[in-house]
Amino acid sequence: MIAVQFDHLHVKSQACEVSARFYTNAFGASIVSTAQVNGNTRIVLNLGGVRLFIEDAAADASSAPGAPAKGLEHIGLQVPDLDAAVAHLEANGIELAVGPRSSARPGIRVAFLYGPDGEYIELIERR
Repeated sequence: MIAVQFDHLHVKSQACEVSARFYTNAFGASIVSTAQVNGNTRIVLNLGGVRLFIEDAAADASSAPGAPAKGLEHIGLQVPDLDAAVAHLEANGIELAVGPRSSARPGIRVAFLYGPDGEYIELIERR
């Protein structure tokens, strides 16, 4: 068996500064560093204890597929109060794609939105 621990998520962006601002404004992420990597700007954020790399994508890069999709489908972010989180997002001009709604699992409520680069993001409240 190989011993592993989670290291980071990596989002390729059409405008990494815009995407970084989205995650800081919407979810309280903090900027850890900014660097040039292979000629592209990479901004590293701390998003709820997870490193999120946001890096400029090549001009000819394809867009992420819509959900549902095979492979990585969405980023899940747990929130203590879904209604307060939704109110915060709406106050910042961010629209939901789905929800909020109750899950088939007791005590679970979810909502979904799209990030600035088409990444699908789930907000989940567990009670």
